[in-house]
Amino acid sequence: MSFDKVILTHQLLVSLFGKSLYKDTLLHSDVSDSSPDTKLPFLGNNNHHTSIVVNYPGELFLPERHLEFIAKMLSACKMTLADVAIINLKDQMIPFKTLKKQLAPVQMIFFAVEPTALGLNRNPDYFTPDTFDNCTIITLPSLEMINQENPEAVLLKKKLWTCLKQLFNIL
Repeated sequence: MSFDKVILTHQLLVSLFGKSLYKDTLLHSDVSDSSPDTKLPFLGNNNHHTSIVVNYPGELFLPERHLEFIAKMLSACKMTLADVAIINLKDQMIPFKTLKKQLAPVQMIFFAVEPTALGLNRNPDYFTPDTFDNCTIITLPSLEMINQENPEAVLLKKKLWTCLKQLFNIL
């Protein structure tokens, strides 16, 4: 993955360097109040217009072990991290219209995040595809539940694989 396309927004610089190295003149503006023109920080290049939405308040994007799991999951789908945009809500609401305008997602995968966190009036069951505004949305359990080595996690991984095959038209 190339770092040439990494977007360093004000919020990202503040979260990376803190007030001591980077002066916060916007007083931590809330993403939910941002206009659709505010650049969203995301991991990946979004080559296939697939957004993966997570919620890890203490992380820049998500814990390394979960990033590795997502990379393996994408590899099984003949994709890489460059094909997706990983967005960490960090307990903030990002309006769907902002995400739609900037990333133009065709598919969205929510790990333990309800679509209502983006202002969508939908709450589909886990592993059940839903379509809204020409975008297929799938809500999944947390990565903590799926990314384990126990019988329950194995069942969740099987359901996830079935869901991903449908989402990405894998035979």
